[in-house]
Amino acid sequence: TIITGEHKERYSNKYKHYEEAGVLLQELLEGTEYIVNLVVLDGVSKCTAIWKYDKRPYNGAPFVCYSKKLMALGDEDCLADILEYTQGVITSLGFCNGALHAEVMYVPNRGPVLVEMNCRLHGGNAQWVVPAEICMGYSQLSVFMDAYMNHGEGQFRSVPAEPTTKFAGCYQVKMRSHVEGPLEDVIPSQLVRIQSLKSYHSHWFTVKPGDMILKTRDMPSVPGEVTLIHEDNDQLESDYKTLNDILHEGIFLVRTASTFAIPSTLGVSAPDNLSVNSAAASALIPTI
Repeated sequence: TIITGEHKERYSNKYKHYEEAGVLLQELLEGTEYIVNLVVLDGVSKCTAIWKYDKRPYNGAPFVCYSKKLMALGDEDCLADILEYTQGVITSLGFCNGALHAEVMYVPNRGPVLVEMNCRLHGGNAQWVVPAEICMGYSQLSVFMDAYMNHGEGQFRSVPAEPTTKFAGCYQVKMRSHVEGPLEDVIPSQLVRIQSLKSYHSHWFTVKPGDMILKTRDMPSVPGEVTLIHEDNDQLESDYKTLNDILHEGIFLVRTASTFAIPSTLGVSAPDNLSVNSAAASALIPTI
């Protein structure tokens, strides 16, 4: 359930269409959620990627997105069922040409349940394109463009119907914040730790110094993302755990009282006007 007034006040500046938000009711599904991306050409479909969500309680919210992980079909027994189910949905809809982005919940003792089906490419500011191409050799975007521009004579024809093989593994990890207020900066030492992970590929932020950062409770309040890619799954899983530990310690500083002219590098700081959700910044703040 969405509490309309609170929801609009919280996100109207970022998501303008929320001005017309109402109340949404959905069945509560207890299971694991997956993304299924496909391209369909003349009724022939190619599944270009499956991603698995990691969602957990956070900041009082029952399920906050920690990450999505790129999957190959053989990684889990349920994936073949999910893909077969999604293909059935496509057939029922009579969808013959274009890109599809489905989200499916796999519920124990019940099986796959459709959460949403979108006649479009995967969203997320297209941050998944490069990782998919590194890990699989193609992406939903590249396959779709071949279908659109070349009637599928190139990549659409050559890629497998199902994502059976990966050259490397990938996590796209949502940054999270325990703190709320005007953002002063990111803690440099924490960012260095993230960039030093062996599987680190890239990162991006949705906020900048001076913006209001919110406690992360849902997708609109996610302040950024880190992409991890590595050929060794053990290394990837180890780095994913370490990254979650760093994010739990805290990576953001916010201004809470009086204002100071503080360099964005955080070379100096003022302990009475900044708030951080961890002691991780203690070594950063010099005596001035």
